[in-house]
Amino acid sequence: MRMLRKARQVNGLLGQGILILMDEGSTKIKIELPDDVRFILDTIRHAGYEACVVGGCVRDSLLGKEPEDWDITTSALPLQIKSLFKNTVDTGIKHGTVMVIRSKRGYEVTTYRIDGEYIDGRHPESVEFTPVLGEDLKRRDFTINALAYDPEGGIVDLFGGIPDLENGIIRAVGDPCKRFEEDALRIMRAVRFSAQLSFDIEENTRAAISQFAPNLKMVSAERKRVELEKTICSDNPAHVCEYRKLGLSEYIVPDVWERCFGEGSAAVMEAADDADPDKKKLIRLAAFFMELGPEECAHVMRKMTFDNRSRDLVSGILRFRSGSPETQGGLEPDAPGIRKLLVKTGRELFELILAFREACGEDMSAVRGVYEQVIRQGDAFSITMLDIKGDDLIEAGIPKGRQVGETLNMLLDKVVEDPELNKKETLLMIARGEL
Repeated sequence: MRMLRKARQVNGLLGQGILILMDEGSTKIKIELPDDVRFILDTIRHAGYEACVVGGCVRDSLLGKEPEDWDITTSALPLQIKSLFKNTVDTGIKHGTVMVIRSKRGYEVTTYRIDGEYIDGRHPESVEFTPVLGEDLKRRDFTINALAYDPEGGIVDLFGGIPDLENGIIRAVGDPCKRFEEDALRIMRAVRFSAQLSFDIEENTRAAISQFAPNLKMVSAERKRVELEKTICSDNPAHVCEYRKLGLSEYIVPDVWERCFGEGSAAVMEAADDADPDKKKLIRLAAFFMELGPEECAHVMRKMTFDNRSRDLVSGILRFRSGSPETQGGLEPDAPGIRKLLVKTGRELFELILAFREACGEDMSAVRGVYEQVIRQGDAFSITMLDIKGDDLIEAGIPKGRQVGETLNMLLDKVVEDPELNKKETLLMIARGEL
């Protein structure tokens, strides 16, 4: 028996620390498969074809992680797969992929294939189907992703993926130059897997990454953004510095790369370890862009295809960062001041601002205490929180239109200063000029 490197989680096979290695280099091991995955495998195999799960789901199972997806590879051709299952979708039939629907979930089933030339540095110009599993596995990116498993034969490891899992290594399958020349996005995927798994990148693979870095220009901004986000959201966000060290950063954010991949940003990202994944992502993105102004940040994020909400919140964090005019150099534990700032930011952004500044090393405990008191008391900081509506003002004689909105804003200003005024009759008196 051989002891394997411990994973962070211990509910999987690698987490248990033991694999039994067979003479042929495959492993006698049992991976618990979801019922629907086992049904698909059994159906294909009973029809006389080979079938196994492959790639990340095998890797994650060995590491004790719950696979997000279960990909299946088979010797059966796409039309043969379609004939075996009632509910299928042609998601990529040209490249051998059919999605089988089971229990309202899709499972991609792909025929063993040999890829043709990668002229655009991203996609093969053609594919050739093959009955040989090994031909399919050798076209994959990294050894730890070139593992296959079927319940009868165990794990198939033709390229040393098990030892690399054992030793915490990211290594390209075969010639790394060929792998990165085929698909430039693999360059960023190497860094991302290194961050997610706490693995080191093997020396020859690392050298090839730097050599083929300019090929990232052929990759879409969206795909680069996804890989960068996954790195930033990993357990090792400081790995973003690897993009700079490997010469990749100028091809990821070309105009501002010198201000985005520094140790200072990485340190703040490491400190931003919120339990809420969405909140953690937004704070870490603000740390990544922290050397940019809010407008420049919003512009860069738009070019990188970030969604509108993320762009607005991240640039908002930077707008109200320490020393900005909007916060007069810093938040103070002063209830009226906090309510005024909440009028500008809203609750979601305000909480992100607090968390970001805490990640930057500021002591926000007093401010947080006053803020939580404001929330507990139900103090108003938006028009919707006023104890009065536009219709109430119209009934009280305020003309319809702009004047109603102006009056509501005036009343909010009063209530922000003194929450005790937030009573309907009191607000009506103020609106009529009686108080």
